Amino acid sequence: MTATILEFPGLEGRQEPHHLQVTPAFAGSEKHGDAACLLQSRVAPGKRLFPWQDESMHATLRWNPETGLWTHSTCVIIVPRQNGKSEILLYRALYGLFVLGETIVFSVQRWKTGKKIADRFFKMVRARSSLRRHLAKAPTMSAGQAEMVLNSGASISFITRSPDSGTGFEGVDLVIYDEAYNLSAGDKSALDPTQLASPNPQRIFASSAVNLDIHANGVELTALREEGLAGNSEGLYLAEWMAAPNMDRLAPATWRYANPSYGIIQTDAKMRDALRGQTTQRARTVFDVNYLGRGKWPRLATDVVSMYDDTVLDHAESIGAADDLVLQHSIALSVDRSYAGREWSIAAAQLTADDQPYLELGFTGTATNADIVAKIKAVVDAWDPVVVVIDNKSPAKVLVPLLVAAGIEPVLTHAGHIAAACKGIEDDLLDEQLAMATQPVLRQAWTAAAKRTMPMGDWAWDRVDGGETIAPLVAATLARWGLLTYGLRTGGTLPTSPAHAVAEWETSSLDMPDFDPMAAGF
Repeated sequence: MTATILEFPGLEGRQEPHHLQVTPAFAGSEKHGDAACLLQSRVAPGKRLFPWQDESMHATLRWNPETGLWTHSTCVIIVPRQNGKSEILLYRALYGLFVLGETIVFSVQRWKTGKKIADRFFKMVRARSSLRRHLAKAPTMSAGQAEMVLNSGASISFITRSPDSGTGFEGVDLVIYDEAYNLSAGDKSALDPTQLASPNPQRIFASSAVNLDIHANGVELTALREEGLAGNSEGLYLAEWMAAPNMDRLAPATWRYANPSYGIIQTDAKMRDALRGQTTQRARTVFDVNYLGRGKWPRLATDVVSMYDDTVLDHAESIGAADDLVLQHSIALSVDRSYAGREWSIAAAQLTADDQPYLELGFTGTATNADIVAKIKAVVDAWDPVVVVIDNKSPAKVLVPLLVAAGIEPVLTHAGHIAAACKGIEDDLLDEQLAMATQPVLRQAWTAAAKRTMPMGDWAWDRVDGGETIAPLVAATLARWGLLTYGLRTGGTLPTSPAHAVAEWETSSLDMPDFDPMAAGF
């Protein structure tokens, strides 16, 4: 450690991480790390970084003078909540902006957090005339984004992540993924291409541990962690603070081991208060994740084996992609939402000329309840579908009063409907009587699906532990059920134009940057 714990009276936490992975081939120069810590001491006199923060920032700024490249192009810092990881990120960004002249994107999961961090950063700069004089203009802040630009052209943008959050960025040198416990593949793939033009890009993932029960998108951070735990990964820095599995969660020694800032930020009194009422296993898991760093990590998707052979999925997509595809009769809509997070999926179903159900996703991604209602209403107004289906036990049920207020009365399914819908779509798939659009996110949902046995012996879709969300498949399943249950019985209004040429609606879709569902035709 560059600084010693003896210089911080009251600091009792273990400064060394439980897991540590550094690039072994070349330790790198400490020039930038030393300079960044010096800058921090001048910007915030009297407030020094704790030894673990100091060492972590040095690790992010370690570089090879011969190549001019970072020793660690990818840095992963996992530490229990309320230990001060934001200090590392703020001062790394400050040095990158004012000394290195970097273009920086600081991404967060929620704007409430992002706004607080941006406010701190801006106030820190405004308070020092030596920094303030470099500003090209006054910093800007709006809902979901804030920006500071220097005369040198260096800039930092604070944004909330989404599948299209990379729009407008290029040549980004540093991307910070704060709160990476819920980083989705779509959010990450939106920002990755922004660094292609940088001569020395770096990514920093900072987070508390993943809790699979709550965080639907913990796979990305899990993959980086497992790569670090495997060891000898060139260019990767992993530092993880956590209590060992065999340590007693009720022992103060365990609390000190897991929390490096213990004694100053975390205390015995705070930990005992957090433990009160933790009588269920779920509650104990939350405590372990948040305060002891013992993550409930998902299995990686590479460990997941699909229930369905690629050939049957290929066949369904080939029917949907046929040049002579003709769709007829009514359209049915459905919407579903992941149990953890706000990953929505809207699907539509219509019959082909051969009376096979054709399924297509119109939207997959993160959105507010109001946004989803607006999207559904736009399709209802344009197409007059025969039904909008929502599972009665789905988190998507929160939309019901909003849809009713918008003049849309959804049909809510019960357990019997779900069982029939799941079995029906599986039969169609295996009998090669199903057509679907070629959409990676829908294909991925089929792969991520498992079966959950219901009380009467029937089954419903369930997510494989470690797999992606199955909301796209659930939405498609319910759309097919709605079409066959209501569409064939009541008829319905046909679109005025053929499939694959319907009016646009702006959307964002996981792993489908070029997919415009409304233009594609649902």
